[in-house]
Amino acid sequence: MQKGQRDLLEKLQADEELAKNESMKQGMADLDQLFTILEYFDALHTVSFDLSLARGRFILASLMKRQ
Repeated sequence: MQKGQRDLLEKLQADEELAKNESMKQGMADLDQLFTILEYFDALHTVSFDLSLARGRFILASLMKRQ
């Protein structure tokens, strides 16, 4: 299971296969914007990006509030 924040997003952005997919590029750009907003409000520490919902070639992203 892979969880993280901007560090995990940066790994995904570095993946050449994912970068070829326009939908993935848009999703990663949206997550980058979300992380920027969370940082601005000093709330990034309250969320974690979770890739455990990956199914086949599709990645379902889940932002989960830390307990």
